[in-house]
Amino acid sequence: MGQWHDICRENWKAAELAYDKELFRSCVSRCYYAAFSAVTSRLTSTKSYTFPKGRETPPHGKIPDLIRRHLTEMQEQDRHRMKAQIRRVYNNRLNADYRSRALVDQATALLVRRDTWGICQSLGLLK
Repeated sequence: MGQWHDICRENWKAAELAYDKELFRSCVSRCYYAAFSAVTSRLTSTKSYTFPKGRETPPHGKIPDLIRRHLTEMQEQDRHRMKAQIRRVYNNRLNADYRSRALVDQATALLVRRDTWGICQSLGLLK
C-alpha cells in the first residue's frame, strides 16, 4: 500500500505530464489529488485526528476545516492561506471532473498548479 506522501508526489508528476500534453482537465484533477494526499499525509501524523470509521481518507469537503483544526503546528495565517488554496483547487477539480461546460483551460491549470505547489511545499512534500 502506498504512503500518502508517495501518492502526493505521484499525482504531482501525473499533473505535470498532463499539463505538458495540454490535458488541462486531467492536470487539474491530478493537482487536486496531490494536494488532498499532502494534507491527508499530514493529518495521519497528528494525534488529534482519526479517519471516519471504515475510511482511509478524510471527507473531501471537510479538508479546509480539518486544516484549521488539526494542522495547528502551522501559523494561523499559513493555515488560512492553505484553506483558501485547497478550496480553489477543489472547486476547479469539480469543474474539471463533473462540469463539462466549465472552462478548464491552460490559465486554470496554471493557477491550480500554483496553489497545489504551495500546499505541497508548505507541508514539505515537494521541493
